Amino acid sequence: MWCSGEVIGMEDLSGRVFGGLQVLGPEQDKSGFWRCRCGCGRELSVAETELLDGSKRSCGCGRKRLHCGDITGMRSGRLVAVRPTDQKRRSSVLWLCKCDCGGQILAEPYKIRNKVISSCGCIRTEKKIKDITGQRFGRLVALERLNRKRGSSFLWRCQCDCGNTVETSANSLLSGNTRSCGCLRVEAIRRTNAKHGSVSARMRLVDGTCVDCLERGRLQRNNTSGCTGVQARGDKWIAVITFKKQVHYLGIFDNKEEAIRVRKEAEKHYFGSFLEEYYENGGRHSSKDQPQNPDENPAPEENSDK
Repeated sequence: MWCSGEVIGMEDLSGRVFGGLQVLGPEQDKSGFWRCRCGCGRELSVAETELLDGSKRSCGCGRKRLHCGDITGMRSGRLVAVRPTDQKRRSSVLWLCKCDCGGQILAEPYKIRNKVISSCGCIRTEKKIKDITGQRFGRLVALERLNRKRGSSFLWRCQCDCGNTVETSANSLLSGNTRSCGCLRVEAIRRTNAKHGSVSARMRLVDGTCVDCLERGRLQRNNTSGCTGVQARGDKWIAVITFKKQVHYLGIFDNKEEAIRVRKEAEKHYFGSFLEEYYENGGRHSSKDQPQNPDENPAPEENSDK
């Protein structure tokens, strides 16, 4: 048994922490000994001299790792211990640690005390990052890596030959998907328009609805449902339809077949009478949909009526 009353004749160590041991109070029947609790949860009696000279730091479990003790604010490399959690690993309480990069990990206290780990893993990731500073990708030259990511790839600030700067991911540069600030695409559109005329000028638009898209009924490349306007949301399926620049929400459904059925009914309701009226009127454009300047009206997306 240990006593929590007034300690007479010796220094009061109650509440103090020595390594992985927290002092609970003096032993009642053993002078010069203190009742302690180890980080692993075990209680034991320890001589005051062993606590003060540091020869006793745990119940024995701490020879390879220190389980307890308040390590709040303790730093190991880029990591700073924040608080203990209710999770354990091999009987050791895990601490939430915050990394300088903004990441967080759970770690055993001994790994912070003994500097076993120094980051959330970002140091290892940075060592694998390819330095592309000064390299050219099309019209772009990589200037510097930013401390931000797009997905799993770091962003780079790049200088375009046209004078603009742009931020894009290393993956986009290395894969060849990004080769300019966007000026290449603009120039390609202008060349096409000069040769064939503006795509938007050749599209049949009525009140913002593309007749060509309705007639073709072609799916977009990223469509996974097999039906325009039907897409997955978790374990559900939603159906929408766009008509005359207005998006109509048709509902959320438990299965794809029901969502497709509702979408098809909406197509008959909106598109059927629209096309009939269009053909009866001789296929005339709405004046307000006629583009004034082909360069200022880029081609609409493939399936504008979803």
